[in-house]
Amino acid sequence: MTAKPLALIVDDKEENRYYLRTLVAAYGYEVDSAAQGAEALTKARHSPPSLVISDLLMPVMDGYTLLRHWKRDGKLKDIPFIVYTATYTAPEDERLALDLGADAFIVKPMEPDQLMTCIRQAHSKVIDAGFKSTHAPSANDHDIVKQYSATLVRKLEEKTIQLEAANLALQREVAERARMALVQTGILNALPARVALLDSDGMILEVNDPWRRFATAGGLQSPDFAVGANYLQVCDSAGPGWRDEARAVAAGVRRLLAGEAAEFSFEYPCRSPRQERWFRLVVSPLRQFESSGAVVMHVDITQQKLDQASVKEVSKRLETLIEQANVGILVQQDFKPIMANAEMARIFGYASKDEIENLPDCKVLFADDEQTRIAAYNRERLEGGDAPRFYALNGRRRDGSVIDIENRAFAIQWGDRLAVCSMLTDVTEQRRIEAQLRQSQRLEAVGQLTGGIAHDFNNLLTVIIGNTELMEETDNPFLRGLAEMARKAAERGAELISRLLAFSRQQPLDPKAIDINLLISKMDGLIRRAIGGQLEIKTILGDNLWHVFVDPSQLESALLNLAINARDAMTNGGCLSIETGNIHMDDADVADQPGFAPGDYLLVTVSDSGVGMDTDTLARAFEPFFTTKEVGKGSGLGLSMVYGFVKQSRGHVRIQSEPGRGTTVRIYLPRAADGAALASQEVRDGALPRGSEKILLVEDDALVREMVMMQLGNLGYRVVSAAGASEALGVLNAERGFDLLFTDVVMPGGLNGLELADEARKICPGLRVIFTSGYAENAVVHDGRVDHGVHLLNKPYRRSELATKIRAALEQGAS
Repeated sequence: MTAKPLALIVDDKEENRYYLRTLVAAYGYEVDSAAQGAEALTKARHSPPSLVISDLLMPVMDGYTLLRHWKRDGKLKDIPFIVYTATYTAPEDERLALDLGADAFIVKPMEPDQLMTCIRQAHSKVIDAGFKSTHAPSANDHDIVKQYSATLVRKLEEKTIQLEAANLALQREVAERARMALVQTGILNALPARVALLDSDGMILEVNDPWRRFATAGGLQSPDFAVGANYLQVCDSAGPGWRDEARAVAAGVRRLLAGEAAEFSFEYPCRSPRQERWFRLVVSPLRQFESSGAVVMHVDITQQKLDQASVKEVSKRLETLIEQANVGILVQQDFKPIMANAEMARIFGYASKDEIENLPDCKVLFADDEQTRIAAYNRERLEGGDAPRFYALNGRRRDGSVIDIENRAFAIQWGDRLAVCSMLTDVTEQRRIEAQLRQSQRLEAVGQLTGGIAHDFNNLLTVIIGNTELMEETDNPFLRGLAEMARKAAERGAELISRLLAFSRQQPLDPKAIDINLLISKMDGLIRRAIGGQLEIKTILGDNLWHVFVDPSQLESALLNLAINARDAMTNGGCLSIETGNIHMDDADVADQPGFAPGDYLLVTVSDSGVGMDTDTLARAFEPFFTTKEVGKGSGLGLSMVYGFVKQSRGHVRIQSEPGRGTTVRIYLPRAADGAALASQEVRDGALPRGSEKILLVEDDALVREMVMMQLGNLGYRVVSAAGASEALGVLNAERGFDLLFTDVVMPGGLNGLELADEARKICPGLRVIFTSGYAENAVVHDGRVDHGVHLLNKPYRRSELATKIRAALEQGAS
């Protein structure tokens, strides 16, 4: 096996030797190396190489000297000598090397492939020449020495210049380092922290001014905290006040200095008589050149702690506010809930807010037909569009029931994304109450319309009824029948007007304390005749009932209307039940019923087993003229009259009904005051009372005035009439002897009936007065009730009612 050629590398720099050794070895050479010429010469003489690659500028023996000795040595002179230099690169440098016998002169740097080509070419030439060097040294040794000396002088001059430049650069670097040291010291002192620099053993190398000031203010101005002290030892020897914290700090710093941690931080309080302060200790590694250490910073974080405590308190209050808010709060991104409050869970029927937050898609909280609209609003809102911030929608509770919701929605920043915050209010109950209010307002409007027509309409009916009663006294049967028919028709019209006034709570009431069980018992026969014998009637009358304060005739009409409605609802038979009992209603009982005051009531419950009503019908049950009966079989005023009468009596009425399950009407009537005198409920029959007293009749309607004069004259009274208040006062001033003033309430001309009565009593003290009106407004009726001590005869009235009222007023004395 052929031995590898040996290459000797000569260079004073280890990195250059390593590079050439690696490169040459890769091309099949054995490699040896030397750091300078003398070492190379010794190695070569001991073991001659196949070639030598040498630098020129080296200590002890440079490359030129090595080359001169090499070529004069009989064993070495034919071995190829290749110069590889970066220092001697001038043409005269190359000429000197070649004159000394160099086989090749290569200037650094050179590409590896190109370098190896030059080396192998030089080696091959020697081999081709029979292992004889192709470059013999020049014979003129004197010239070579002279040339070598000149080269050395030139290189010394160059080196001198380089040294002077290096010295100048070093001076500049020293100055720059001094300046940087000042800058670093300034920066160190300007830092808002107490800073110390430690070496790898924990020795304090440098501290900044804040460190010194803090030590001075804290009474710690001692060698333990100055430059040269060992920070770790100071911590290890800390006193009882902060021993545990100091040892924890020392352990953390040691781990960092050992390279076991990239950073160490520690927060600790520093208590003083004036204020508790907080600091954060931050220790970071400090590496400079070959050494290592640490930077220790004590940062005052007192204000940060105070700010954190303030933020925590605000957050706590905000959390409390959110949890106690009476609106549901939901924050979601892409309909995935990320926050909800307890009210949100309550509104939608969930056990807790966690159940809301764990929903995969919060669109399930809204009705199916709302989800597309909500998604569009959210998309538009997040894109900065003009989506409504407030809108109503239908929510869906956990049990599937639908509720009315008002939503106030807006976009908020949540982390690095926008989210939608919705504030939702359950307005289901509010909507129901609003519907009740609208219903009440609608009914009130109808009532106002009723009052507007009642006055004139009742005047007309008064004339018709009065005249037909007179016509019924004729001996002609045909005329008497016509008169009776006309009177009954007029009475039906009067009943309609009365019901409208009752509904609108403008029917003058004459309330009395009555025993309601006695009233119902006396109505038993009337009710049975009204509903027919095919229906069962049950009366459950409570014991020890309170007396009620109502107008008995209006209550009778209300009960009769309810009985007739029940009859019409039970076409195939059934049961009508009337039940009475005492009841106390507290605030909670009446909370959802506008206009229902808490207190003691007597409850009258009228129930039937008829067809019942659906939700839409039930909502309009109290509206006047609303009826489900065929045309001609109901006026639609029965329930509205009941509603108006009960409300006017300061009571309340509730109705409950479902299709196929009958209807229940509950009437709450106010309890009469203790000790109130019980009114007589007997009915007296007999001939019409008559008299001969002198009566002043005041009526602006000529037809009514003429008819009433005729009726009063037929009853034996002496009558003087006037068309208005002014005319009546003139009559009183002109005549004497009047026993009674019978006056309309509503009249043109400035004075109403009440004002006329006051003026008349000034002229005729003790004058008895009866008022009459088709619509009394507020002159003699207040809060729906006739003023105490006032005699009022409502139009239209029958002759019997006129005769009875006139006689009662005259016999009672001055009103």
